[in-house]
Amino acid sequence: MNVPLALAAAAVALGWVWPRWMLRHQHGFDPRIAMVAWPCAQLLFVAGVISAAVTLIIPGHATTFLSSLLGQCWDSLAHATPAAGESLVGAVGATAVLAAAAGVAIQIVGRLHRQRCHRRRLSDTITLTGFRLPEYPDVWWLDDERPVAFCLPGRGARIAASTGLWSSLTARELTAVLAHERAHSQHRHHMIIAWAESVGATMALVPLFHRGARTVRGLSEQAADAAAASRYGGATVASALIKLANTPDRAEPPPHSLAAAHGSLACRLDRLNQRTPGSPITGGVGVAAATLLCVVGPALAVTAALGLLTCS
Repeated sequence: MNVPLALAAAAVALGWVWPRWMLRHQHGFDPRIAMVAWPCAQLLFVAGVISAAVTLIIPGHATTFLSSLLGQCWDSLAHATPAAGESLVGAVGATAVLAAAAGVAIQIVGRLHRQRCHRRRLSDTITLTGFRLPEYPDVWWLDDERPVAFCLPGRGARIAASTGLWSSLTARELTAVLAHERAHSQHRHHMIIAWAESVGATMALVPLFHRGARTVRGLSEQAADAAAASRYGGATVASALIKLANTPDRAEPPPHSLAAAHGSLACRLDRLNQRTPGSPITGGVGVAAATLLCVVGPALAVTAALGLLTCS
């Protein structure tokens, strides 16, 4: 039974240890890498739980095959628990996993449906009341003196901005804000946010999902800032954010949209003012190595401990 226990230990480490480490160190990574790391870790957690349930349901196949690779000591331990008991535990675990998966699916489908309906209504309104300019062919402009810019997510995503941005920002700052919104659309940030918030609502007892729901949305704004800063400079993006934040009569973006004014301004400015911003390559390697260590370390520790107990 050490294979499912090792998988369960890896899942526990991912669910409870990895989030604390990530929240402490993610400021040193490129936000585009940090944002993707959360759903990847969540998928690994689900895969570990499902694998543990499968090895309990079919102990005579998967467990025996893996245990034969590690010697007779592993093999004897794998058959130490009666197959009927393992299958019962596995069936309960599989039922819980299926129920959680169904809950996540319902959450995601419902959230995407609400977003789609709201986006369709808002898109129709923008088409009727807005206009486009040759300089910005992908942007719908709204005649409003209050500065605002936002992206309507989903298929056929649209970027909308108010004419108030013209008087509030310089030409370069305006272009940087629009690049921020394009990054949301091009990289499908709304899908990552929908996933994180849905699994966070369904599996709120696990810190990996609960904290991920609150973290991914903020990281999406930082990732869009990084995309805009790569073209127009961090100082330009930071200046535009400060001006938008200090505008007393700025308009609020509509619900279910992604807007440049969202997220913690202090965290975003810290990111933009970093003298040595994290590289996507080194950041990806660092996160992957930490995640692998978090998965493999507890699994090997549990396997070694159980192996020593069995052989003694």
